[in-house]
Amino acid sequence: MGTIRAGITIGDINGIGLEVIIKTLSHPSVTQLCTPVIYGSSKVVSYHKNIVNPGDFSFHTTASADKIYHQKINVVNVWQDNINIALGKETEEGGKIAHIALDRAVRDLKDGHIDLLVTAPINKNAMQMAGFEYPGHTEYLAHEFGVKQGLMMMVTDTMKVAVATGHLPSAR
Repeated sequence: MGTIRAGITIGDINGIGLEVIIKTLSHPSVTQLCTPVIYGSSKVVSYHKNIVNPGDFSFHTTASADKIYHQKINVVNVWQDNINIALGKETEEGGKIAHIALDRAVRDLKDGHIDLLVTAPINKNAMQMAGFEYPGHTEYLAHEFGVKQGLMMMVTDTMKVAVATGHLPSAR
């Protein structure tokens, strides 16, 4: 099969997602472990790259995940329009773009163009402003893959955490 193709959604363009993605992918060993496929916009990635200033961080831009470069960082442009980035702000546009990127990544996962999906943080209020019908990623992904209940997990080499209650408060 070759290198694992890891789809990564950008999350909210006004949030921390792209900073975390860029800092993580700037580590030289990442492309030896997987082929990163970022779903978003090369313009938005470049904007955040200039803020983060990770040093040597280059990427291949493509319109489709079936045209990625293996063992390179790839950005699948899921929209071409210019957008306004308002760091730290909840905007309908931020929610709309996060939803577009998520939809495209899920479609490519279903079609076998990527092997796994990592989602950067979304702003739930911005997603609701943009008409997103779900409380979060977990419920959306459960719906898209036809499962009754999804399970959100956070995994490191030394710890694995699964959130059992989804988006329910633990106390009222």
